[in-house]
Formats: sequence, C-alpha cells, structure tokens
Amino acid sequence: MNAKINTKRKRVKFASDNVTGACPEVLEAIIKANDGIAPPYGNDEISGVLQEKFSKIFEKDVIVYPTASGTAHLEIFIAINFLISMLMSVEPLNFIQVEQNLFH
Repeated sequence: MNAKINTKRKRVKFASDNVTGACPEVLEAIIKANDGIAPPYGNDEISGVLQEKFSKIFEKDVIVYPTASGTAHLEIFIAINFLISMLMSVEPLNFIQVEQNLFH
C-alpha cells in the first residue's frame, strides 16, 4: 500500500512513524520473543537484558521502557517531563496536594 500524504508544501511531509509495516528482521524478533510464556510489565528475560545493556552503555542503572512507535515514545516523554516540571515548580507545602491531584 502506498499512502499519499497531502501537504501544502511538497517537500515537508510529517507522516506518522507507523504508516508502513515492520521490516522482516523486526517481525522475526517479535515472533521469537512471542514464543512461550513470560512475566509481564518488564519482568521478562528480554527486558532484563535490555536494562543491563542500556545500563552498561550509560554507565549507571537505567530503566528502559520499550514502545511500539515513536508516537508512544513521545507521549511518555511529554508525560514524564510534565510531571517533573509540575513537581519542581510547586512550593514544598503544596507538593502533597499536587501529587494527590495528579495520581488519584
């Protein structure tokens, strides 16, 4: 399928990162990862290896959240940065109230 994207300027095309299918290597990796059973929410073996590799790259313990698309990645990035900016901009006495409003 060849999707046509209409824009006012021909050279600028802000297409979504998920308008096309996955390459064969990605599909093969998904099929391999989908074999058998595994604990959810990052407690599986593949997520553990991913955490270790990224922690080694950054030379400190990190938490990695794989996403299915760049759009999902951007949404998580915006949410985290919004929460950080909200928590940093409130007075210490208001922190509890802001935290309760954000998470309840």
